[in-house]
Amino acid sequence: MLKWFFFVVAALTVTVCAFATVPRVWNPSPEPQTAHNFADFDTSQIESLWPAPGPDDRKRARMILHKGDVIFVDGPTDLIMNTHSMRKSIMSLMYGIAVDKGLIDLNKTLAELGIDETIPLTAQEKTATIRDLLMFRSGVFLPAAGEHDAQITDRPQRDSFQPGAYFFANNFDTNALGTIFVQETGYEIGAFMEEFLAKPLGMQDF
Repeated sequence: MLKWFFFVVAALTVTVCAFATVPRVWNPSPEPQTAHNFADFDTSQIESLWPAPGPDDRKRARMILHKGDVIFVDGPTDLIMNTHSMRKSIMSLMYGIAVDKGLIDLNKTLAELGIDETIPLTAQEKTATIRDLLMFRSGVFLPAAGEHDAQITDRPQRDSFQPGAYFFANNFDTNALGTIFVQETGYEIGAFMEEFLAKPLGMQDF
């Protein structure tokens, strides 16, 4: 069994960091694919749990670090890549930090927050809480930019489910969460991420 717990930071350009004291600059080992300098570490275990990306796989680059050293890497980690939906995971992380700091109350409703849309929200939709949005259970089924596939074809009718009752991954919830985050914390999203997420994790080129 692997002796480290790993945290997935990205979706398409996948970066993985070991939970450890992390320096500001990653130190690649001479042959990170073999990790021969690390006792009890067997990269075949990584491959069995996390197979290399295939030609149609959306994962394109991977990296694992242990105590600041790169011990496993494949794919073009030095390239800037177009990614999608990474913001949903990062937004959730930042909400957790903001809640821990007492900046956000997850039980506030859209009505209490003054959140509305160009196509006005219904009274039922406005009862959705921040917690509902984070769980994709807002019950708000309005179209939003950047949607695709099931987000379009499987969208329920408005007011067909109470907030909290039905899971539906949609861009409205994430878009609203961004607006609410800035409103409630007083921080711009990029500034908050840099200060409370990127710097503590030792992120580079983010």
